Amino acid sequence: MDIYKEHLIMEYKEEVIFSKSEQKIYNYLTSNVLYFTTNVNDIITKHVIHFISADDQVHIVAFKYPNNISEKFILQVFENIMQTFYIDGLSFDKSSEHYLEFQAARNYHLKVSSKAYSNMTVNDIFPLEGYFNSDEKIDSLTITVSRGDEQLEFSVPVENNSFMTNIYTPFGLGKHDIKIAITPKEEKITFDNSVPIDAPNEQLLLQYSVVNLSKYDIQYTIPTKMVQSNDRDIESMSKLLTRKFHTDYSKAKAIYDFILEDIEVLEINEINFSAREVYEQYQGTQKEIALYLTALLRAQDIPARIIEGSNAYVTHHWVEAYLNNEWIIVDPFGDSVLIELELDTMMVLPPGFNASKTTYKNRYPEKIILEH
Repeated sequence: MDIYKEHLIMEYKEEVIFSKSEQKIYNYLTSNVLYFTTNVNDIITKHVIHFISADDQVHIVAFKYPNNISEKFILQVFENIMQTFYIDGLSFDKSSEHYLEFQAARNYHLKVSSKAYSNMTVNDIFPLEGYFNSDEKIDSLTITVSRGDEQLEFSVPVENNSFMTNIYTPFGLGKHDIKIAITPKEEKITFDNSVPIDAPNEQLLLQYSVVNLSKYDIQYTIPTKMVQSNDRDIESMSKLLTRKFHTDYSKAKAIYDFILEDIEVLEINEINFSAREVYEQYQGTQKEIALYLTALLRAQDIPARIIEGSNAYVTHHWVEAYLNNEWIIVDPFGDSVLIELELDTMMVLPPGFNASKTTYKNRYPEKIILEH
């Protein structure tokens, strides 16, 4: 790298500015990265150079881009490209770089008619279609999409051993890992997170990665295994509740009012309900009703996510909806646990739409966004 910098100084003299250097790892290969800017005839160009040493050789990968382009976006594009960099015999990443077909796919004679290959480029969504040429009946598939520590699951019904669905890449620009498995029979009816003790291991069919070219994070707008916002009945209910309203804010308030007034809150539920089961039963725990509320909002294309907050006394669930360019608190439950604990009754938290963020932050210092 030092020799390369000397050559740059000789070529550009005072027209080169070095901004930083760092070390990164791509597929078990170490890259020393140099960032610099050149100015030639008043044309400013930014450069990113990777120096990768292997077998007494240095591999150089050079990128450059104009000064007027979004730097955050283009650097992420460069990162995506570097994630695909391999040197035969030195790079190996079986889990994320190769299209893998497992034994179950052959046992059930899986035929995929849509495009599916490793590092396929997509834009937020891509189709999956196929069938099982087998006498054994398959009822549903579970699709897991992950990127780093983030993960979402989607349930796909199989009818007459055929399936057709969309797979979402919800975590923005970059690589997403895809796993497709047959849902264990004990899970196929309720589509929940509970797995019986004697449940069989999932039968993994396919595993591969795709590269999402869209920079938008759609995680909180799409249907998932527990938040079935594309369910026909849930979509119909959402349309019914919002039919008289025209703004997202008023639609969200109408959905909130319905949940507050018509859905019964259970303290305990022996069966873990998804949004679909809450729709059918008109009842559920706070967390389960939050799934339903989220599904109704997403069915109106309103981004929504489920929050779990806790303090020394209680764990509480509510929903946040993205309205008017900010996340607002939508809590149809409130928190009366403090009365039961015989603490200060003035600290009781009533249900609220667009409730105070400061109040919730102070009340629940531990807060996580659930992966649904």
